[in-house]
Amino acid sequence: MKIFIAKYRGACLGIQEYAFEPIQRLTELKKRFPWLHFFCYPPAHNRNVVRMAEMAGISLVKSIADIPPEFDGQAMYIQSAHGGSSSNRSLAGQRGIIFGDMTCPLVVRNHRLIASYIKRGDDRLAVVIGHAGHQEMIGCLEPEAISSLQQRQIILLDPRSKPMLSGEDIRRVRSAAEVVVVTQTTLAKSETEEAVAFLKPLLPKRFIDGIGRCGATTSRQEALIDLIDRCGVDTVLVVGDIQFFKSSNTTRLVEIAQQRGVKTRCTIDTDSVDPSWFVDTKILGITAGASVLPKDFDAVIELVQSLTSGELVQHEFSATTEQMSTKARDAEFERIEFELEQRVLAHSKK
Repeated sequence: MKIFIAKYRGACLGIQEYAFEPIQRLTELKKRFPWLHFFCYPPAHNRNVVRMAEMAGISLVKSIADIPPEFDGQAMYIQSAHGGSSSNRSLAGQRGIIFGDMTCPLVVRNHRLIASYIKRGDDRLAVVIGHAGHQEMIGCLEPEAISSLQQRQIILLDPRSKPMLSGEDIRRVRSAAEVVVVTQTTLAKSETEEAVAFLKPLLPKRFIDGIGRCGATTSRQEALIDLIDRCGVDTVLVVGDIQFFKSSNTTRLVEIAQQRGVKTRCTIDTDSVDPSWFVDTKILGITAGASVLPKDFDAVIELVQSLTSGELVQHEFSATTEQMSTKARDAEFERIEFELEQRVLAHSKK
C-alpha cells in the first residue's frame, strides 16, 4: 500500500501563532502573576488543544459574560483566533478584566473591511458569507468601531440555507448604493463559489469584492483534491476534531473527500484509529485540519505506517502560500504584560 501525506495539511500559521504559542506564553504569565485567573473561548476547535489549555490553567467560557463576578479585577480573558463579539472588549473594561486579543489577522481584516464600508453611509451593506452560529461569524456580524444600529447593515448569507437569503434581504441588496462581500475564512471553495453565483446577479453595479478565504484553508482543500484526482487515492484519513468541537476546516476536508466518492475516515488522534479502515486500500491519502497539533498528526502517521507497512510517498503539489505576521501577537502580549505589571505596582502602593 502507498501512503500519500498531503503536502499542505495540519496546523496553519494563524493557529500556531495565535493559539498554540499563546497557550505557552500564558503559562509563563501565570507563574509570574499567580493571582491572575485565565479564561478564554476554546483556542482551537480541537479537544486535545482544549485539554492543553486547561492543563495550563485556562478556564473555558463562551464569552466574558460567563466569567463569574467574583473574578472581576483579577482575571484575563483571551479572545481566540476565531474572534468574537465587539462587546467583549468593552465588557472587560467595565469589569476590570484584562482583555487579550488573539484574533487571527485574516479575521481582523474582515472585521475592519466590514466596518469601513458600513461607516460610509446607511445606504451601504455588507454581505457576510458563512455558517450561522460559527464563532468567526459572531465577530463579523458585530465588528468593533460600528454602532448597534449600523450592525443592521450587515447581512449573513449561509450557503447551507435554502433559500440563502430571505426575500427582504434580497430586496435590500438590490437597492443598496454599495455592497461589500466577505467570507468566513474556513469555508469550502465550492461553498463560496455557490454562494457567490447566487449573490452576483443581485448585486448593484457598485460592489466591493472582499472575498478573502484563508490561504491555509484553500491550500489544504486543494491538496486533498489533488491527492484524490491525480494521485488515485481510494481511501482518505483526515486527522482532526469533528466529534467534540466540530472543527469547521476539518469538516470541510471530510466533505470534500466524501463528495469525490472515496472511503473517508476521521480521527482526532491515535486512540480511535481502527486497523479495519485500511483493509483493501491500495492508495491512502492522509491530511489534517488546521487546528491539529503537529505531534498528534505525526503520531497518527507513525501508527498507520506500522499497521499497514505502507510506503510513504512524497506528495508534489503547489498551492496558495501562507503568509502571517506575528507582530500583532507579540505587540498584544507586550501590552498585556505592561498592564499586569502596572496593576501589581498599583496594588503594592495601597
